[in-house]
Amino acid sequence: MRARLALVVALLGACGHDAVVNQPDMTPTGPCAGAPLTKGPYAMRMTATGVSVYWESATPQSCVEIGVTPEAGGAETIASGAQAAGVVSNSYGIDMVPFPDIAGTYYLSRVDVTGLAPGACYAYRVRSSGDGGAGESGGRICTGHAASAQAPWKFFAIGDTNPLLGHTATVLKYTLVEKPDFAMHMGDISYYSSTETWAYWFRAMAPMLEIGAFLPAVGNHENETMYEATEYADFYDRLFHQPSLDGTPEYYRFSSGGIYFHSIDTEVPFDSAAPQYQWLVTTLKDSAAQPDFRFSVVYMHRPLYTLGDVAPLVDSRKDLTPIFESNKVRLVIAGHMHGYERFEVGDITYITTAGGGGVINDVNMNVPNYPMDVPLRVAAFGAYHAMLFTVTPMGSATSIRGRAIDEFGKTIDDFTHVIQ
Repeated sequence: MRARLALVVALLGACGHDAVVNQPDMTPTGPCAGAPLTKGPYAMRMTATGVSVYWESATPQSCVEIGVTPEAGGAETIASGAQAAGVVSNSYGIDMVPFPDIAGTYYLSRVDVTGLAPGACYAYRVRSSGDGGAGESGGRICTGHAASAQAPWKFFAIGDTNPLLGHTATVLKYTLVEKPDFAMHMGDISYYSSTETWAYWFRAMAPMLEIGAFLPAVGNHENETMYEATEYADFYDRLFHQPSLDGTPEYYRFSSGGIYFHSIDTEVPFDSAAPQYQWLVTTLKDSAAQPDFRFSVVYMHRPLYTLGDVAPLVDSRKDLTPIFESNKVRLVIAGHMHGYERFEVGDITYITTAGGGGVINDVNMNVPNYPMDVPLRVAAFGAYHAMLFTVTPMGSATSIRGRAIDEFGKTIDDFTHVIQ
C-alpha cells in the first residue's frame, strides 16, 4: 500500500469537517479575510443532495466559506467549513517552469454543502480567496439525479491530460460547452516526466474543475518514482483523498439517475485474491440490488481491451468479465493508451479515452498480437479528444449516447445504446 500523508487537522473555521451545515437564512455580508488560492477550487463527494468544495492556500484563512446560488435562480446561501494543514515534502520544477511545485505547509479547505435539491446545479464562490471580493474564485456544482426523473443529463470523461503539451485546452473548449454535470478522469492527471507541475495543472484544468464534481481514477503517473516516490502523497492523496463518500481513496462508488459508477485502481492488485476485487464484487452486487438501479459503469486507468501500444489486461478480463455480466455493467472506460478506441463485447461497451493531452501513440501497434480482439473493436482514432455522454431515461429503459470529440470540435465517434 502507498504511504499516506498524515494531515494535521486545524479547525480554523466556525465548524469542524463533520459538522458543516448550509445556512439558508444567512445572507452574505462581504468577503472573508483570507489568502490567495494556490489550487482550486474544485468539487468532489457528489450525492443526490450534496457536494464538497475544496481549495488550497499557502497560508491559513480566517474563515472558510462559500456562497451558493441555484443555477435556476434564487437567493445565495452560505456554507462554512474548515481547513487541514498538510506538508508537501519535495519541490519540483524550480527554475524550470513558471509554476513550480514548492515544498512546504499548505492549507486545504473543505466545505460540505448539504440540503441541495436532487438533479440541480448551483453556482458557488469562495468568499475567502484573499482578493478583497474583486474577483472571488468559484465554479459550478451539480447533484445526482433521481432515477425516476425523465430529463436528459450529461457527464464527461477524459484521460491522460498533460495540458502542458498544448492540446488539452482546445479539447476542453469543445467538450465542456454543453455543461456536463461532473467529470470523470481516467488517470495520469499530471506529468512530471514532461516537466509539468501540479501547480500548473490546476490552472490549466480550471475549465474542467469549474463544471461540477471531479471524480478521478489513479494512474501510473500519479506517483512517478524517479521523484522519490512522494508525488502521490504530496498531491493526489492529499488533494483527492476521498472523491466519494462510498469507498476508499483508491476505489469508490457514486451514482446518478440510477446509474452506479465504480472507479477502481489498476496500480494496485485487483485480481480475484485482492481486497479491491472483493470490494468490486460486493459493490456491483449491492448496486444491482438497489431499487433505483438501471445499470453500472466501471472506470479505471489501464484498459482491459486495447490494440494500441500497451498490452490489454487479458488476465484481469478473466476475473472481471463474469462479475460485469452478472451485475449489468454496460460501460467500462479506461485510459493509458494515448488515443481512442471502442470495443463492443456482448452487452458491454469498452472505451479507451486517453487523448486528453499526452503524446498520441500508435492505436494499432498490437493488432497482430491479439487477433481475437480485432473484430471486437469498432472504432479507433489516434487523436486528442474527450468524451461526452448523454443519459436519457425512457421509462424503465435508458438511452446512453457517447461522443468522442477531438481538439478541433469534430465528433470522431458517436454511438447510442438503449439499455433495458
